[in-house]
Amino acid sequence: MYNTILYSIIYGSAIAGVVLLLFLLIITIIWITAFTGKFFTFIREGEGIAIKKGEGYHKSIIAFDGHHLHYDETLKTNGVTEGREKTEGFIGFLKEYLGIYWVGFWPVISIYKYEFRWKEWSSDEDGYKLKSRTPSTSFFFVKTFRYASFLQAAEAKGNISVDVKFSLFVRIVYPQIALFRAEDWFLQLDDYVLRRARIYVGELEFDELRTETGEVSKSKFSDCITKLNLETSANEDGVIQRLGVKIISAQIVEVDISGTEEEKRKNLEATTEKYRKEQEGAGIIALGNARAKAIQAEGRAIKELEDIGAMLRRQQAIEKAGEGGNIVVFTNDSNSSTLTTEKVAGLVTAQLNKNKGGRDEKEK
Repeated sequence: MYNTILYSIIYGSAIAGVVLLLFLLIITIIWITAFTGKFFTFIREGEGIAIKKGEGYHKSIIAFDGHHLHYDETLKTNGVTEGREKTEGFIGFLKEYLGIYWVGFWPVISIYKYEFRWKEWSSDEDGYKLKSRTPSTSFFFVKTFRYASFLQAAEAKGNISVDVKFSLFVRIVYPQIALFRAEDWFLQLDDYVLRRARIYVGELEFDELRTETGEVSKSKFSDCITKLNLETSANEDGVIQRLGVKIISAQIVEVDISGTEEEKRKNLEATTEKYRKEQEGAGIIALGNARAKAIQAEGRAIKELEDIGAMLRRQQAIEKAGEGGNIVVFTNDSNSSTLTTEKVAGLVTAQLNKNKGGRDEKEK
């Protein structure tokens, strides 16, 4: 009896050990195979792959926490949507705990590889430089990724030619559309964005554009560009339906005057001079408005003083006339006083003789 129980335990342990070893062997083989991309593969977080059957599209697989692919009846393809996907069985175990994804039976089913042309900004002590890339790749981004774009010699308000460097924050939301239906989705997107950006730049002055540098989601520029998601023109659908991608936001990186260094210097001087004159003009207008209000207030105050106010007005006129070396005529503050031609002539002659006598004394 005792021997039978012991035998059963040993036999059961041996079987369990063999099963465990077999399981580990299978996992090891799958792990190694996943590096080749045949049958199984690894997918990094925030990325996805397209699977082809023969030469045509078969399906897409993504690794994006809190998201999964869901079939869109309108566009007849799978789109990235929020929510976790249920994972079951051995394939689910590999995906959930080891990050290994089932591709299919190779070579009939394989991972789609393609050349993807895009641009990015690199920065150094000389500023931002545009870098073009054309790598052969087998993955796409479902997380938001930053791409570069460059608008050259766009005419800003005031006939100033400017260069605008900006970044696009984009993610793929319909993999089949982006990779198989749209031809070179990034070049098409860049074309749409540059056209929209050129219109935007034409509505603002150079200094206004510079104030938006560095702003992302809250900038007017970003709002203008993200409208392309739903509409590329009055008669065309947006980039989501046409290209399978979504613009999350846009950011102006740098704004500079176009042309050679000499042309930049001249344009900058002209812009600065224009700004100075505008500020001077604004100052003159403000001073004039202030003076007008002061005169109005003074007039109302004097009017309220009635006869005394009239006397003050005459006194002000006398003082003002005297400042310019003019002849000052006193009328004893009488409203009924009259001056005949003869009286005025006499006063003028006397004043002129007095002035002449003063000059003669100084010459002596």
